[in-house]
Amino acid sequence: MNIMKKLINTFKNKNVKSLYYILLAIIIGAFLSIIGKMLNFDNFLSQIESKTYDLRVEIPLNRPKPNENIAIVTIDDDSLEEMEDKFGMWPWDRSAYIDAIEYLQQSGVEAIAFDLMFVGHQKGLEHIDAKLAQTISKYDNVYVSMNFDDRENVNPPVLPDYLKANVENRSKNINFSYLEVSNCRKILDEIINSTKNTGII
Repeated sequence: MNIMKKLINTFKNKNVKSLYYILLAIIIGAFLSIIGKMLNFDNFLSQIESKTYDLRVEIPLNRPKPNENIAIVTIDDDSLEEMEDKFGMWPWDRSAYIDAIEYLQQSGVEAIAFDLMFVGHQKGLEHIDAKLAQTISKYDNVYVSMNFDDRENVNPPVLPDYLKANVENRSKNINFSYLEVSNCRKILDEIINSTKNTGII
């Protein structure tokens, strides 16, 4: 009887009580883990996650709907197969982009923005590169892109003044000099000289 009283009194102690609960949770967790491994529960959860992904993505959230006035034209496998008769195997010569610009302009688009860079001439096809630059210069709603990078280059490309920006740091607490870059992947000079609609990506 005295032993029972001692056990009850010990269990009433908050620290001991907490320790018992922790040990019980560990034992139950270990038991469930063993059962889960025996029943391949991880694989089951993974399959459920995969099979419900589309459904979960389609659940409406409080987010803005895509703008119906914006079309993203991608170059995917189906498109490549469809266009193979006309342009051959990928990579195409740049006449494909000339055709795309002209077609979209006839459709009355407000703007065409290329999320790709026309870097360097394609050997033997310089005349097409020149025609691409002429086509871009014809329209003030065609936007091209290039990017800066931090590769070491003893002779970094010289850019026209319209692509330069003088950033003045008036903050005493923020130093972003480590973000300075002295190199870029320069696009064709013919394009740089034919349009000021050049964005940085």
